[in-house]
Amino acid sequence: MKSSISSSSVSALALISLVGCGGDDGGGPDAGPTGVPIQLRTHVNGAQANLVWVAAQAGDGAVVQLAGSGGSYDFAASDRFALYWVCESRPGLHELHALYATVTELTSHVVRCTSGAPARRTLSGALDSNGADFANIKILFSELEDGIAGAETSYSIEGDVRDGTYDVVGHTTYASPDPADWADRIIIKRGVAFTSANTVVDMDFAAEGQPLPLHVEPHPLASDPITFDFITSGGTHMQMRVDETVAGTLSWTYVPASLMTGTDIMVATQFNTATQLQRRRYFKAPATDLTLTPPPALEAPTVTAVDGASSTRLRFDFTPPPGDVALYVFSNEAASGTITAEVTPGWLGAATRYEVPDLSATSGWMDVYGINLGTSTAWYMRAHYSDIPLDVLVQGDVVPSASWDGRFWNTSLQAGNYP
Repeated sequence: MKSSISSSSVSALALISLVGCGGDDGGGPDAGPTGVPIQLRTHVNGAQANLVWVAAQAGDGAVVQLAGSGGSYDFAASDRFALYWVCESRPGLHELHALYATVTELTSHVVRCTSGAPARRTLSGALDSNGADFANIKILFSELEDGIAGAETSYSIEGDVRDGTYDVVGHTTYASPDPADWADRIIIKRGVAFTSANTVVDMDFAAEGQPLPLHVEPHPLASDPITFDFITSGGTHMQMRVDETVAGTLSWTYVPASLMTGTDIMVATQFNTATQLQRRRYFKAPATDLTLTPPPALEAPTVTAVDGASSTRLRFDFTPPPGDVALYVFSNEAASGTITAEVTPGWLGAATRYEVPDLSATSGWMDVYGINLGTSTAWYMRAHYSDIPLDVLVQGDVVPSASWDGRFWNTSLQAGNYP
């Protein structure tokens, strides 16, 4: 997985089904064909480990189960290939994932699964807001998050968190929308261990808080607010500011480079709920021009179910949007499980159809890995436009990468329900 994004766009030609044979000879795990080595490394709750089921497919050949050793799986392909794996997020609840690419685009991939129910935990401690109206404290996305009135002298946040070490981020804010008063100070506590029911972290903004500088630049008026988030190397996303872009200027507070370590980064995001277009730009230091250009719109695909399937397998017939698409993502979610497929333009070629493959004849496959037949499912199709390297793009945005600085990541979305 050491390649840049493919620059070729997908042309809209006749519909072509791109699923492989979907089976093997029943003889158990197979190392796959010869060719370019493909490496898959899998992690569960942060530690490299085998998954419940992993398989691969070279070209349009048979899907074969792979045998892993301590979370290491090896395969080979000469051109197009697919990787399939199952994460068991909780007992009986499975997530089926697929990655489709060519050997010129990717030759390795890292999978990160979480498993087991998180524990109910409390984050608490003493609080000195340094006279601010509010203190916002958070880890990860929203597992532990709350805003506390500045007059309080202590805080307590409850949420579901797995054992591990996380970055605790807090910052103070003011009730006034005036940019000069909106944000004040930040505290970043890195690598805090969460292994007990209550973790104590004092947040003394008067003594420890670092000032958040303000950046103002000319910017076109836009109806969609822009959010500014700070993402730590440990994966905590803290929203710093929502700006409505008033009077032709854009202003926000940001974490200065002196406080950033590792792959810490800032991201500006703008999303239009009517058009389902999202644009993002990442930066270490404020850019001189943060204009966010929307991606091309994605037409709604035609979504149908594959006839005769033993589980709910959806088929997406779509019109490729204009421009250089970096990655397509097709997914469907139901109470019985989820299916997510990441598909590169190089793998698709001229095809305008993606179909969840039949994996039922592959060694080790179990029907519970799919979505129950007849189940109502929510489906999503996304077209990603980005100058982020493809090997990083397919990892998602949970943990930042050093290669994100100055890059953009735009997304067009269509969603619906079946049936």
